[in-house]
Amino acid sequence: MSTFSGGYVPEEEDGAGWGGLVESAAERRERQQHERELHLARLQGRLEACAKAITGERPILFSSSMVRAILVGIKTQTRRVVKNAPAPVQGADGSERIAWDFNRCRYGVPDDQLWVRETWQAWKEFDGAKANGISEDARLHLNYPANGNIWDARLRPSIHMPRWASRITLEITDVRVERLQEINEKDAMAEGVRNSLYFGGSHFSACEKYARLWEQIHGEGAWKLNPFVWVISFKKVKP
Repeated sequence: MSTFSGGYVPEEEDGAGWGGLVESAAERRERQQHERELHLARLQGRLEACAKAITGERPILFSSSMVRAILVGIKTQTRRVVKNAPAPVQGADGSERIAWDFNRCRYGVPDDQLWVRETWQAWKEFDGAKANGISEDARLHLNYPANGNIWDARLRPSIHMPRWASRITLEITDVRVERLQEINEKDAMAEGVRNSLYFGGSHFSACEKYARLWEQIHGEGAWKLNPFVWVISFKKVKP
């Protein structure tokens, strides 16, 4: 037999020929248990990080006109195309039925927050700099063209807005799914559009105006595709 600092080791079980520099069976079990606990702890840490990423704040893009509608309080809904929507099943009454998992909505669930990305500007001296190159002082004095004032400085697209530059935070109050063309007048107005009466008697409902807006954003013919959309209702938290 041989001895080791951890205690007696039967060589025939734990490593004959290694000069006794082996761990005992009890030590090995303890080490393996410790390694399993470390592995589980790492997995738990990753899961918590993922959960934070999934349930925390998310960015969402809006055009300048929609930002203005949010700021004045007339836009409280947004519709976003459902990507990889499951195939609908035809019900006995002829209606479409889908078992929706609302946790799949990439914008979040009720009580989650969204931070708005919009076109923005920093001082002209930073025109050649990336967002992370803008000084702390300049970050306190940004301009947002949605306000109606455009500086003689570089226009920075909304897609490149970092979190620290965002001035508007929204809280999701409801999420549902429907076909795009199922929108009604009330919801079209909640999207920030209004019905219009023009000279000559021409009248466009809020739904008609929203259909035009949808095609401006998504391209000609996009309204006719009638995709499933996430209908996200929200309230303004900041400012």
